Amino acid sequence: MLGFIATLFVAYSFTSYILLRRPIIFLRRKRLPFEASHISHRGGSGEQIENTLEAFSSSLLVGTNMLETDCHITKDNQVVVFHDDTLDRSTGVSGLVKEFSYEELPTYLKVIEVQFTPGSFCIAESPSSYKIPRLEDLFNKFPNTPINIDIKVNDNLLINEVARLTETYNREHITVWGSMNSKVSKKCELRNKNILTFAPISYVIWIMACYVVGLLPFVPIKYDCFELPLVSVIRSNEFARRRHWDRFLPHTALLLSDLVSLERHASNQIDTLKMNICDFERNLLQRQYSVKNLPSELQSMFMDYVGKISKNRSEKTLTKLMKTLENQKPEKEFPFDPKRVLSSPLFIEHLRKRGLPVFFWVCNNEEDMQKAFELGASGVMTDYPRKLTEFLKKHPEYPKVL
Repeated sequence: MLGFIATLFVAYSFTSYILLRRPIIFLRRKRLPFEASHISHRGGSGEQIENTLEAFSSSLLVGTNMLETDCHITKDNQVVVFHDDTLDRSTGVSGLVKEFSYEELPTYLKVIEVQFTPGSFCIAESPSSYKIPRLEDLFNKFPNTPINIDIKVNDNLLINEVARLTETYNREHITVWGSMNSKVSKKCELRNKNILTFAPISYVIWIMACYVVGLLPFVPIKYDCFELPLVSVIRSNEFARRRHWDRFLPHTALLLSDLVSLERHASNQIDTLKMNICDFERNLLQRQYSVKNLPSELQSMFMDYVGKISKNRSEKTLTKLMKTLENQKPEKEFPFDPKRVLSSPLFIEHLRKRGLPVFFWVCNNEEDMQKAFELGASGVMTDYPRKLTEFLKKHPEYPKVL
C-alpha cells in the first residue's frame, strides 16, 4: 500500500512539474488583445497631477502602452477618475466623492505627495486648475488606448455605469477592470463577461496556494491578467511608515518608524511577518517613551499583544514591551509564504506561458523595474513614465520573451 502511494505521489509530482514548465500541453493558451510593458499608474502621478487628463496625455507622449486609473461615482451619478473615496488628500477639501455632484467637486491641489514614493511630491506644471475628469472624458480623449480600471468601492451603480460606458465606446477588448475586493470583482465579471478582468487578491492567494501544492497546472484560470505587488515595494519600511503612521504624533512616528512587522500584522495585512526585535533599529528602541504617552490608537494596538495596560504596566518602557513582543507569535500565519511565491520566476513564467500577462506595481526606481522584469513581468506600473521609458530603452531585452 505504501509503495502504491509513493508511486502515485512521484507520478503526480513529475506530471505537475512538466505541466508547470509546459502548461500548453494540457491547457489552452489565453491571449490578451494587446501588449503592455509600460503602464502609467494613475497616469504617472510622479510627473503630473494624478488621474488628470494632463497626466494621461503626458504619459502617452513618452510611450506608455496602458493607462491605469481608479473610479468613483458622484452624487449625480457621474463616474469620475479619482483614487481615494475621500477628497482631502488630493484636493484639500473634506468629504466623500459620493457626497458631491460633479460640478461641485473641487480641483486638485497644486502639490500632491507621490504615495508610492513618500517624501516626493508632484508639482503642477500649469497655473491653471486641474479638474477631476470623468471616465467618459478619458474614453473620449483616448479612444484606442488600453485602460486599466480599478473599481474602488462596492457600488452597483458605479459598476453598471463603468460597464455601460465601456460598452458605449466599444472598448471591451482594450479595457481591463476589476477590484482587489473579490465581491466587487465578481460583480464586474457578472455585469459583462466580455470586458477583460484582473484577478482580485483572494484569487491570487488561491492560485499561489495551488502553485505551492503542485495543483496550478491543472487549475483553469478565469481572469485575463494578474496585477501583483513587487515584494521589495511592499517590504519598504519607508513606504509602510508613511502610508500608515503619518496620522500619529511626530515623536511616535519617529519612535516607531521601523516597527513595520508589528504594524502590518496588527492591520491584518496579507504580508504577515513574525515579530523579531532584530528587524528593528535598536537606537530607536532605546528611546524612553512610555506607553502612556502613545496615541490611543497605538495603545490599543499594543494591547492586542500584551493585554490590557494597567497603571503599573503603563509605566513600562517601549524597550521592555518590545522584549515581550519578541517572544510572541502572530495568531495566524499563512501555511506558505506569499512573498516567496510572488518572487518565484517559475510561478510568473507559468502564468505567462498560459497567456496571462503579469503586471507588477508600483515600480518607481530603476532597481525595482529591474527586479520586476528579471522575475519575468509582462509589464510594470509606474508613477514615473519617463523613467520607465528610459529604462526600457536601455534594456531592450525586457520584457522577456517566453
